[in-house]
Amino acid sequence: MDGDYYSQAGKLFNLMSDDQKALLISNIAGAMGGVSSDIVQRQLQHFYRADPAYGEGIANALGIKLG
Repeated sequence: MDGDYYSQAGKLFNLMSDDQKALLISNIAGAMGGVSSDIVQRQLQHFYRADPAYGEGIANALGIKLG
């Protein structure tokens, strides 16, 4: 069983231009409006595991401080 669930998403994120990353982050953050905080926190962990900048970008867009 392959236990690497994050590197492919992280590599794709890093292939994107800064503008593409910003649009992705904005779209995801917008789609998470109205989602319960426990699910948001869980998803932020997944985004962060793919790439810290990915998780932090979405957290910042949502006004959430990771730490």
